[in-house]
Amino acid sequence: MILHFKNTSKTQLFLISVAAVLGAFIRWQIDNNIIVNIIGSFVIGLILGSNLNDKSRLIIGGAFCGSLTTFSGFFYFCFNKLINGFLIEGILLIIIQISISLCIACIGFLLGKKLHF
Repeated sequence: MILHFKNTSKTQLFLISVAAVLGAFIRWQIDNNIIVNIIGSFVIGLILGSNLNDKSRLIIGGAFCGSLTTFSGFFYFCFNKLINGFLIEGILLIIIQISISLCIACIGFLLGKKLHF
């Protein structure tokens, strides 16, 4: 089965693959949901604040950060707290993770704007 990607070159597919593998490798090395989500949030903010073109942003934000970060891991830990009776801890985990990630993304965004890359 051959997949066809509209307006996507072999080079872009290669870069997407390399970025995804690199993100997954780093994720596996760190093995901490909160840390990788914070790193991913910073990188996403940084590239959105940069002058990179849309394809580069998608490769870094979609492939690299998509493999690096983990919504499923985040959801697992939060939902596990909630269903096991730790309502306050589960809700606090959600609020803290999202708040920190938003703040870090904003810092990355501002840095990207300032660096002009």
